[in-house]
Amino acid sequence: SARSGCRALIALRTATSVDEILGVIERPLADRDDMVSFVQRVRPWDRTISNSETLLVECKGSPNHLPAGLRQTQLTAMSTQKAITDVCLEKTGARPNIELQEPDWMLRMVFHRDGAQLSRRWTGRQGGHRRGYREDVVMHKAALRETTAAGVLLLAGLRAGENISFLDPMCGSGTLALEAAMIVANIPPGLLRAALSKSQTQAVPIQWRELLQEELAAARSEVHVPRGLDIRGSDANPSALSLARRCLAAIEGVVPEIRGKVTLEARSAGDATPPSRRTRVRRLICCNPPWGVRLGKGEADPEDEDADSGPPAEESWRELADLLRRHKGEAWVLTPNPDLAKVLPLQQKAVHKVDGGPRDTPSKGAFGLQWIGYGNPTPRGV
Repeated sequence: SARSGCRALIALRTATSVDEILGVIERPLADRDDMVSFVQRVRPWDRTISNSETLLVECKGSPNHLPAGLRQTQLTAMSTQKAITDVCLEKTGARPNIELQEPDWMLRMVFHRDGAQLSRRWTGRQGGHRRGYREDVVMHKAALRETTAAGVLLLAGLRAGENISFLDPMCGSGTLALEAAMIVANIPPGLLRAALSKSQTQAVPIQWRELLQEELAAARSEVHVPRGLDIRGSDANPSALSLARRCLAAIEGVVPEIRGKVTLEARSAGDATPPSRRTRVRRLICCNPPWGVRLGKGEADPEDEDADSGPPAEESWRELADLLRRHKGEAWVLTPNPDLAKVLPLQQKAVHKVDGGPRDTPSKGAFGLQWIGYGNPTPRGV
């Protein structure tokens, strides 16, 4: 239903997209004419897309599943757009415009072995991983995808409303710390997107935008910042921390209640203070240590993949090991190289394989990401 779509768009933390399926064909497409015929049967496009609205189509599919005439996906996307706008031109005398950045209709055609599916992407071209707090921030290439950060934190057991003392001692641009604050304070990603990113709401069908606003108001009323919430992030790199502070300021502008609950400071992991021991507060360290390439000193350069990282990865891991000895509690670490994690002094309690997508895959090395849990969880209610 439309309401379910709006709620999914607002609440889902780990989804990369929210798609409305418009049409499905359950047989392989024979050629381009067959594809055009399918697309034109999906909807009465002249009564679906107004001449004042814009359109963009993306096509995905393995060449092995496509006839020769459809294997160039960019040309196939253009043919799909033309198939739709031809109907509008014939019926109304005008074509909707093609918009490459923020279309009103973001359509996605996916081809597979047994047919194809045409969907409308409510999350727009940018994708559901974007929260909006990075909208005006040039992020570096080591930045963790927001959906990946939220996913591993949920695997670590973070839940809305719990009193927690949380530390990311190698926070970089702050993604783990910020996503932790959003989860515990019940701040849905869509609430930030609606306030900070025009493109994320423009892709929602016009007839459902009022309903979306109703659901946003309901979600805003359920935001609750626990009294004992303490989220801290630290990093030795001041340039990365500058990015984190700008992202935090964007969140605070939408949810002022979070002010004072998230602190970011410049210090190395070896100098970090472990989460405080307080009654009925969960103590937790989560971090994404260096994989071997990190930001260098000075300005953060998102195009510089070979920037000197300062301390080598091994030294950073030794600092983390020292911190965990002092912490003596629950910790979770994300790494593409399990061998690096062998220096940590705690016994592994859980290991999850993580598929973070291309942005979260290290540029060097063939390791998959692992989210490794250490130590005993702090007993709830103790």
